[in-house]
Amino acid sequence: MRILSRIWQSSLARQFATLLSGRFVAAGIQAASIYLLARWSKVEDFGLVSSALGVSVTLQAIGDAGVTMFIVRETAAHGVNRKVAYAELMSRIVIAGVVAFSVAVVLVLTFATDAKYIALLPLSLWIALDRSSDIRSAIARGLGDVRMGTINLVSRRTAQLVLFVAAFHAGIQIMWAYSLTLLAGSALVLLVMWRKLPRPPVVPLRVRPIGIAFGRCRPYWVHSAANQLRNLDAAVVATISGPVQAAFYGVGARLMTPLRMVPDALATALLPHLVRQGGPRRKDMSIGLLIAVAMSLPYIALVAVAPFVTRHLGSQFEGATFPLQIMCLGLAGASFIAIFTAILQARKQAGLVARISVLSAVLLLILVMLGTILHGAAGAAIGFTAAIFIQAALVFRGANSPHTATP
Repeated sequence: MRILSRIWQSSLARQFATLLSGRFVAAGIQAASIYLLARWSKVEDFGLVSSALGVSVTLQAIGDAGVTMFIVRETAAHGVNRKVAYAELMSRIVIAGVVAFSVAVVLVLTFATDAKYIALLPLSLWIALDRSSDIRSAIARGLGDVRMGTINLVSRRTAQLVLFVAAFHAGIQIMWAYSLTLLAGSALVLLVMWRKLPRPPVVPLRVRPIGIAFGRCRPYWVHSAANQLRNLDAAVVATISGPVQAAFYGVGARLMTPLRMVPDALATALLPHLVRQGGPRRKDMSIGLLIAVAMSLPYIALVAVAPFVTRHLGSQFEGATFPLQIMCLGLAGASFIAIFTAILQARKQAGLVARISVLSAVLLLILVMLGTILHGAAGAAIGFTAAIFIQAALVFRGANSPHTATP
Protein backbone atom coordinates (compact mmCIF):
# COMPACT_ATOMS: atom_id res chain seq x y z
CA MET A 1 0.00 0.00 0.00
CA ARG A 2 2.90 2.38 0.72
CA ILE A 3 4.26 1.77 -2.78
CA LEU A 4 0.84 2.41 -4.35
CA SER A 5 0.46 5.60 -2.28
CA ARG A 6 3.89 6.80 -3.39
CA ILE A 7 3.06 6.24 -7.06
CA TRP A 8 -0.33 7.95 -6.78
CA GLN A 9 1.05 11.05 -5.03
CA SER A 10 3.99 11.58 -7.44
CA SER A 11 4.12 13.41 -10.76
CA LEU A 12 4.89 10.03 -12.28
CA ALA A 13 1.26 9.02 -11.72
CA ARG A 14 0.05 11.97 -13.78
CA GLN A 15 2.57 11.24 -16.51
CA PHE A 16 1.56 7.58 -16.54
CA ALA A 17 -2.12 8.52 -16.77
CA THR A 18 -1.48 10.89 -19.68
CA LEU A 19 0.77 8.45 -21.53
CA LEU A 20 -1.40 5.44 -20.81
CA SER A 21 -4.59 7.06 -22.06
CA GLY A 22 -2.84 8.54 -25.08
CA ARG A 23 -1.00 5.36 -25.98
CA PHE A 24 -4.12 3.24 -25.57
CA VAL A 25 -5.95 5.56 -27.94
CA ALA A 26 -3.04 5.57 -30.39
CA ALA A 27 -2.66 1.79 -30.15
CA GLY A 28 -6.37 1.30 -30.74
CA ILE A 29 -6.34 3.60 -33.76
CA GLN A 30 -3.31 1.88 -35.27
CA ALA A 31 -4.80 -1.55 -34.57
CA ALA A 32 -7.98 -0.39 -36.35
CA SER A 33 -5.87 0.64 -39.36
CA ILE A 34 -4.20 -2.78 -39.48
CA TYR A 35 -7.60 -4.45 -39.09
CA LEU A 36 -9.08 -2.49 -42.00
CA LEU A 37 -6.00 -3.13 -44.11
CA ALA A 38 -6.40 -6.88 -43.53
CA ARG A 39 -10.14 -6.78 -44.17
CA TRP A 40 -9.91 -4.76 -47.39
CA SER A 41 -6.80 -6.43 -48.82
CA LYS A 42 -6.17 -9.65 -50.61
CA VAL A 43 -4.27 -12.04 -48.37
CA GLU A 44 -1.16 -11.75 -50.55
CA ASP A 45 -1.24 -7.93 -50.51
CA PHE A 46 -1.69 -7.83 -46.76
CA GLY A 47 1.25 -10.18 -46.31
CA LEU A 48 3.41 -7.92 -48.49
CA VAL A 49 2.42 -4.68 -46.74
CA SER A 50 2.76 -6.34 -43.34
CA SER A 51 6.31 -7.42 -44.16
CA ALA A 52 7.15 -3.97 -45.58
CA LEU A 53 5.87 -2.26 -42.43
CA GLY A 54 8.10 -4.47 -40.32
CA VAL A 55 11.13 -3.57 -42.43
CA SER A 56 10.19 0.15 -42.35
CA VAL A 57 9.92 0.18 -38.56
CA THR A 58 13.30 -1.54 -38.33
CA LEU A 59 14.87 1.06 -40.63
CA GLN A 60 13.25 3.80 -38.57
CA ALA A 61 14.95 2.44 -35.45
CA ILE A 62 18.29 2.34 -37.26
CA GLY A 63 17.79 5.93 -38.43
CA ASP A 64 16.98 7.02 -34.88
CA ALA A 65 20.65 6.26 -34.04
CA GLY A 66 19.76 5.86 -30.34
CA VAL A 67 18.99 9.57 -30.16
CA THR A 68 15.44 9.35 -28.78
CA MET A 69 16.32 7.57 -25.53
CA PHE A 70 19.56 9.53 -25.13
CA ILE A 71 17.65 12.81 -25.49
CA VAL A 72 15.06 11.77 -22.90
CA ARG A 73 17.78 10.92 -20.37
CA GLU A 74 20.06 13.90 -21.15
CA THR A 75 17.20 16.41 -21.14
CA ALA A 76 15.89 15.05 -17.83
CA ALA A 77 19.36 15.36 -16.27
CA HIS A 78 20.71 18.60 -17.81
CA GLY A 79 18.02 20.26 -19.93
CA VAL A 80 18.05 21.05 -23.65
CA ASN A 81 21.75 21.62 -24.27
CA ARG A 82 24.28 21.30 -27.10
CA LYS A 83 24.60 17.55 -26.48
CA VAL A 84 20.92 17.23 -27.34
CA ALA A 85 21.34 19.45 -30.41
CA TYR A 86 24.26 17.46 -31.82
CA ALA A 87 22.48 14.17 -31.09
CA GLU A 88 19.52 15.30 -33.18
CA LEU A 89 21.79 16.56 -35.97
CA MET A 90 23.56 13.21 -36.05
CA SER A 91 20.21 11.43 -36.29
CA ARG A 92 19.18 13.58 -39.26
CA ILE A 93 22.32 12.58 -41.14
CA VAL A 94 21.75 8.89 -40.43
CA ILE A 95 18.05 8.96 -41.31
CA ALA A 96 18.85 10.60 -44.65
CA GLY A 97 21.08 7.65 -45.50
CA VAL A 98 18.44 5.17 -44.37
CA VAL A 99 15.77 6.80 -46.53
CA ALA A 100 18.06 6.77 -49.56
CA PHE A 101 18.75 3.06 -49.01
CA SER A 102 15.04 2.27 -48.61
CA VAL A 103 14.12 4.13 -51.80
CA ALA A 104 16.84 2.28 -53.71
CA VAL A 105 15.60 -1.12 -52.49
CA VAL A 106 12.00 -0.36 -53.46
CA LEU A 107 13.05 0.76 -56.93
CA VAL A 108 15.21 -2.33 -57.47
CA LEU A 109 12.36 -4.63 -56.40
CA THR A 110 9.93 -2.76 -58.65
CA PHE A 111 12.01 -3.04 -61.81
CA ALA A 112 13.50 -6.48 -61.10
CA THR A 113 10.49 -8.40 -59.76
CA ASP A 114 6.99 -6.88 -59.58
CA ALA A 115 5.63 -3.41 -60.39
CA LYS A 116 3.38 -3.49 -57.31
CA TYR A 117 6.41 -2.80 -55.06
CA ILE A 118 6.40 0.84 -56.18
CA ALA A 119 3.33 1.33 -53.96
CA LEU A 120 5.65 0.92 -50.96
CA LEU A 121 7.76 3.96 -51.91
CA PRO A 122 5.85 6.41 -49.63
CA LEU A 123 6.81 4.24 -46.64
CA SER A 124 10.45 5.22 -47.23
CA LEU A 125 9.66 8.92 -46.79
CA TRP A 126 7.29 8.18 -43.88
CA ILE A 127 10.28 6.78 -41.97
CA ALA A 128 11.94 10.22 -41.84
CA LEU A 129 8.82 12.20 -40.94
CA ASP A 130 7.73 9.91 -38.11
CA ARG A 131 11.25 9.86 -36.69
CA SER A 132 11.40 13.67 -36.69
CA SER A 133 8.12 13.82 -34.75
CA ASP A 134 9.37 11.25 -32.22
CA ILE A 135 12.56 13.23 -31.50
CA ARG A 136 10.53 16.42 -30.90
CA SER A 137 8.34 14.47 -28.47
CA ALA A 138 11.40 13.00 -26.71
CA ILE A 139 12.64 16.48 -25.80
CA ALA A 140 9.22 17.32 -24.35
CA ARG A 141 9.18 14.10 -22.30
CA GLY A 142 12.65 14.77 -20.96
CA LEU A 143 11.43 18.17 -19.75
CA GLY A 144 8.53 16.45 -17.98
CA ASP A 145 5.85 17.44 -20.51
CA VAL A 146 4.30 14.20 -21.78
CA ARG A 147 1.13 15.97 -22.93
CA MET A 148 2.53 17.46 -26.14
CA GLY A 149 4.17 14.20 -27.18
CA THR A 150 0.93 12.33 -26.56
CA ILE A 151 -1.07 14.82 -28.61
CA ASN A 152 1.50 14.50 -31.38
CA LEU A 153 1.25 10.70 -31.51
CA VAL A 154 -2.54 10.45 -31.28
CA SER A 155 -2.95 13.13 -33.94
CA ARG A 156 -0.65 11.27 -36.33
CA ARG A 157 -2.48 7.98 -35.91
CA THR A 158 -5.90 9.64 -36.21
CA ALA A 159 -4.96 11.54 -39.37
CA GLN A 160 -3.55 8.37 -40.93
CA LEU A 161 -6.69 6.35 -40.19
CA VAL A 162 -9.09 9.02 -41.47
CA LEU A 163 -7.08 9.52 -44.64
CA PHE A 164 -6.79 5.75 -45.19
CA VAL A 165 -10.56 5.25 -44.96
CA ALA A 166 -11.13 8.21 -47.31
CA ALA A 167 -8.54 6.93 -49.80
CA PHE A 168 -10.06 3.44 -49.83
CA HIS A 169 -13.58 4.75 -50.48
CA ALA A 170 -12.17 7.03 -53.18
CA GLY A 171 -11.12 3.88 -55.02
CA ILE A 172 -7.35 4.16 -54.58
CA GLN A 173 -5.58 0.80 -54.80
CA ILE A 174 -5.23 -0.57 -51.26
CA MET A 175 -1.42 -0.71 -51.08
CA TRP A 176 -1.12 2.84 -52.41
CA ALA A 177 -3.92 3.99 -50.10
CA TYR A 178 -2.21 2.67 -46.97
CA SER A 179 1.33 3.83 -47.72
CA LEU A 180 0.34 7.27 -49.02
CA THR A 181 -1.91 8.02 -46.05
CA LEU A 182 0.80 7.01 -43.57
CA LEU A 183 3.06 9.58 -45.21
CA ALA A 184 0.38 12.29 -45.52
CA GLY A 185 -0.84 11.88 -41.93
CA SER A 186 2.65 12.25 -40.47
CA ALA A 187 3.43 15.23 -42.71
CA LEU A 188 0.27 17.12 -41.76
CA VAL A 189 0.71 16.63 -38.02
CA LEU A 190 4.44 17.47 -38.07
CA LEU A 191 3.62 20.70 -39.91
CA VAL A 192 1.12 21.68 -37.23
CA MET A 193 3.25 20.60 -34.26
CA TRP A 194 6.56 22.07 -35.48
CA ARG A 195 6.23 25.35 -33.56
CA LYS A 196 4.64 23.83 -30.45
CA LEU A 197 7.20 21.12 -29.66
CA PRO A 198 10.51 22.25 -28.08
CA ARG A 199 13.65 22.43 -30.23
CA PRO A 200 17.32 22.37 -29.21
CA PRO A 201 19.72 25.25 -30.02
CA VAL A 202 21.10 25.53 -33.55
CA VAL A 203 24.64 24.15 -33.79
CA PRO A 204 27.14 24.14 -36.68
CA LEU A 205 27.82 21.02 -38.73
CA ARG A 206 31.14 19.79 -37.34
CA VAL A 207 32.61 16.31 -37.59
CA ARG A 208 34.13 16.02 -34.12
CA PRO A 209 31.06 16.88 -31.99
CA ILE A 210 28.91 14.71 -34.24
CA GLY A 211 31.33 11.83 -33.67
CA ILE A 212 31.15 12.41 -29.90
CA ALA A 213 27.34 12.41 -30.14
CA PHE A 214 27.53 9.06 -31.92
CA GLY A 215 29.57 7.63 -29.06
CA ARG A 216 27.08 8.85 -26.46
CA CYS A 217 24.09 7.47 -28.36
CA ARG A 218 25.64 4.20 -29.53
CA PRO A 219 24.44 1.92 -26.67
CA TYR A 220 20.89 3.23 -27.06
CA TRP A 221 21.17 2.79 -30.83
CA VAL A 222 22.27 -0.82 -30.54
CA HIS A 223 19.40 -1.54 -28.15
CA SER A 224 16.79 0.12 -30.34
CA ALA A 225 18.02 -1.36 -33.62
CA ALA A 226 18.32 -4.85 -32.13
CA ASN A 227 14.81 -4.67 -30.70
CA GLN A 228 13.43 -3.53 -34.03
CA LEU A 229 15.11 -6.42 -35.84
CA ARG A 230 12.21 -8.41 -34.46
CA ASN A 231 10.04 -6.67 -37.03
CA LEU A 232 11.77 -8.72 -39.72
CA ASP A 233 9.91 -11.75 -38.37
CA ALA A 234 7.05 -11.51 -40.88
CA ALA A 235 9.56 -11.22 -43.72
CA VAL A 236 11.26 -14.39 -42.45
CA VAL A 237 7.93 -16.24 -42.41
CA ALA A 238 7.09 -14.97 -45.90
CA THR A 239 10.45 -16.11 -47.27
CA ILE A 240 10.13 -19.60 -45.83
CA SER A 241 6.40 -20.34 -46.06
CA GLY A 242 5.01 -17.83 -48.56
CA PRO A 243 2.61 -14.85 -48.34
CA VAL A 244 -0.39 -16.78 -46.95
CA GLN A 245 1.44 -18.04 -43.84
CA ALA A 246 3.03 -14.58 -43.55
CA ALA A 247 -0.47 -13.08 -43.53
CA PHE A 248 -1.59 -15.49 -40.76
CA TYR A 249 1.48 -14.60 -38.73
CA GLY A 250 1.31 -10.93 -39.74
CA VAL A 251 -2.07 -10.37 -38.11
CA GLY A 252 -0.48 -10.99 -34.71
CA ALA A 253 2.91 -9.52 -35.53
CA ARG A 254 1.56 -6.19 -36.75
CA LEU A 255 -1.07 -5.92 -34.01
CA MET A 256 1.77 -6.40 -31.50
CA THR A 257 3.37 -3.14 -32.66
CA PRO A 258 0.60 -0.76 -31.53
CA LEU A 259 -0.18 -2.83 -28.44
CA ARG A 260 3.46 -2.76 -27.29
CA MET A 261 3.37 1.03 -27.37
CA VAL A 262 1.65 1.01 -23.97
CA PRO A 263 4.44 -0.55 -21.85
CA ASP A 264 7.06 1.21 -23.99
CA ALA A 265 5.42 4.58 -23.29
CA LEU A 266 5.25 3.92 -19.56
CA ALA A 267 8.92 2.94 -19.58
CA THR A 268 9.74 6.20 -21.35
CA ALA A 269 8.03 8.15 -18.57
CA LEU A 270 9.72 6.03 -15.89
CA LEU A 271 13.24 6.70 -17.23
CA PRO A 272 13.39 10.50 -16.68
CA HIS A 273 11.57 10.05 -13.37
CA LEU A 274 14.31 7.73 -12.09
CA VAL A 275 17.04 10.01 -13.46
CA ARG A 276 15.62 13.06 -11.67
CA GLN A 277 15.51 11.08 -8.43
CA GLY A 278 19.29 11.15 -8.44
CA GLY A 279 19.62 7.37 -8.82
CA PRO A 280 17.20 4.49 -8.40
CA ARG A 281 16.77 2.74 -5.09
CA ARG A 282 16.15 -0.90 -4.34
CA LYS A 283 12.43 -0.42 -3.89
CA ASP A 284 12.22 0.73 -7.51
CA MET A 285 12.42 -2.96 -8.31
CA SER A 286 9.19 -3.45 -6.37
CA ILE A 287 7.54 -0.57 -8.23
CA GLY A 288 8.76 -1.95 -11.55
CA LEU A 289 7.49 -5.43 -10.75
CA LEU A 290 4.09 -4.10 -9.69
CA ILE A 291 3.72 -2.06 -12.89
CA ALA A 292 4.89 -4.89 -15.16
CA VAL A 293 2.49 -7.42 -13.64
CA ALA A 294 -0.42 -4.97 -13.81
CA MET A 295 0.25 -4.29 -17.49
CA SER A 296 0.64 -7.97 -18.39
CA LEU A 297 -2.83 -9.02 -17.17
CA PRO A 298 -4.88 -7.25 -19.90
CA TYR A 299 -2.63 -8.77 -22.56
CA ILE A 300 -3.24 -12.26 -21.22
CA ALA A 301 -6.97 -11.54 -21.36
CA LEU A 302 -6.63 -10.77 -25.09
CA VAL A 303 -6.17 -14.50 -25.71
CA ALA A 304 -9.92 -14.89 -25.35
CA VAL A 305 -10.59 -12.01 -27.75
CA ALA A 306 -8.34 -13.30 -30.56
CA PRO A 307 -10.92 -15.64 -32.18
CA PHE A 308 -13.39 -12.74 -32.39
CA VAL A 309 -10.80 -10.58 -34.17
CA THR A 310 -9.84 -13.18 -36.78
CA ARG A 311 -13.47 -14.24 -37.35
CA HIS A 312 -14.35 -10.68 -38.36
CA LEU A 313 -11.40 -10.49 -40.73
CA GLY A 314 -13.09 -13.17 -42.81
CA SER A 315 -12.85 -16.92 -43.31
CA GLN A 316 -9.59 -16.51 -45.24
CA PHE A 317 -7.87 -15.52 -41.96
CA GLU A 318 -9.07 -18.51 -39.92
CA GLY A 319 -5.50 -19.81 -39.74
CA ALA A 320 -4.40 -16.63 -37.91
CA THR A 321 -6.32 -17.38 -34.67
CA PHE A 322 -3.86 -19.64 -32.88
CA PRO A 323 -0.75 -17.57 -33.79
CA LEU A 324 -2.51 -14.44 -32.53
CA GLN A 325 -3.40 -16.11 -29.21
CA ILE A 326 0.17 -17.27 -28.65
CA MET A 327 1.57 -13.82 -29.41
CA CYS A 328 -0.86 -12.17 -27.00
CA LEU A 329 0.82 -14.20 -24.26
CA GLY A 330 4.14 -12.83 -25.47
CA LEU A 331 2.92 -9.30 -24.74
CA ALA A 332 2.96 -10.14 -21.04
CA GLY A 333 6.69 -10.73 -21.27
CA ALA A 334 7.09 -7.53 -23.30
CA SER A 335 5.74 -5.53 -20.34
CA PHE A 336 8.58 -6.80 -18.16
CA ILE A 337 11.14 -6.03 -20.87
CA ALA A 338 10.02 -2.40 -21.19
CA ILE A 339 9.94 -1.58 -17.48
CA PHE A 340 13.17 -3.26 -16.39
CA THR A 341 15.04 -1.96 -19.44
CA ALA A 342 14.14 1.57 -18.27
CA ILE A 343 15.44 0.79 -14.79
CA LEU A 344 18.75 -0.44 -16.24
CA GLN A 345 19.12 2.61 -18.50
CA ALA A 346 18.45 4.94 -15.57
CA ARG A 347 21.35 3.20 -13.78
CA LYS A 348 23.66 4.01 -16.71
CA GLN A 349 23.61 0.36 -17.79
CA ALA A 350 22.75 1.10 -21.44
CA GLY A 351 25.63 -1.15 -22.53
CA LEU A 352 24.16 -4.16 -20.72
CA VAL A 353 20.74 -3.42 -22.22
CA ALA A 354 22.29 -3.28 -25.69
CA ARG A 355 24.00 -6.68 -25.27
CA ILE A 356 20.80 -8.32 -24.06
CA SER A 357 18.82 -6.78 -26.93
CA VAL A 358 21.25 -8.00 -29.61
CA LEU A 359 21.27 -11.53 -28.19
CA SER A 360 17.48 -11.58 -27.87
CA ALA A 361 16.84 -10.23 -31.38
CA VAL A 362 19.08 -12.84 -32.99
CA LEU A 363 17.47 -15.55 -30.86
CA LEU A 364 13.96 -14.39 -31.82
CA LEU A 365 14.66 -14.52 -35.55
CA ILE A 366 16.27 -17.95 -35.21
CA LEU A 367 13.32 -19.33 -33.21
CA VAL A 368 10.80 -17.78 -35.63
CA MET A 369 12.68 -19.33 -38.56
CA LEU A 370 12.79 -22.76 -36.91
CA GLY A 371 9.15 -22.51 -35.87
CA THR A 372 8.12 -21.58 -39.41
CA ILE A 373 9.99 -24.55 -40.86
CA LEU A 374 8.35 -26.93 -38.37
CA HIS A 375 4.79 -25.60 -38.23
CA GLY A 376 4.25 -22.51 -40.36
CA ALA A 377 2.70 -19.43 -38.77
CA ALA A 378 1.79 -21.24 -35.54
CA GLY A 379 5.36 -22.43 -35.03
CA ALA A 380 6.67 -18.95 -35.77
CA ALA A 381 4.35 -17.48 -33.11
CA ILE A 382 5.61 -19.99 -30.52
CA GLY A 383 9.21 -19.09 -31.37
CA PHE A 384 8.39 -15.39 -31.06
CA THR A 385 6.81 -15.79 -27.63
CA ALA A 386 9.60 -18.01 -26.31
CA ALA A 387 12.21 -15.42 -27.29
CA ILE A 388 10.23 -12.61 -25.64
CA PHE A 389 10.10 -14.45 -22.31
CA ILE A 390 13.82 -15.23 -22.47
CA GLN A 391 14.60 -11.54 -22.96
CA ALA A 392 12.25 -10.62 -20.10
CA ALA A 393 14.11 -13.00 -17.79
CA LEU A 394 17.47 -11.52 -18.80
CA VAL A 395 16.54 -7.86 -18.19
CA PHE A 396 14.85 -8.71 -14.89
CA ARG A 397 17.93 -10.59 -13.76
CA GLY A 398 20.14 -7.67 -14.82
CA ALA A 399 18.02 -5.10 -12.98
CA ASN A 400 17.90 -7.30 -9.88
CA SER A 401 21.69 -7.72 -9.79
CA PRO A 402 23.42 -5.90 -6.89
CA HIS A 403 26.07 -4.70 -9.38
CA THR A 404 23.49 -2.48 -11.09
CA ALA A 405 21.79 -1.16 -7.97
CA THR A 406 23.44 2.25 -8.16
CA PRO A 407 24.46 4.46 -11.07
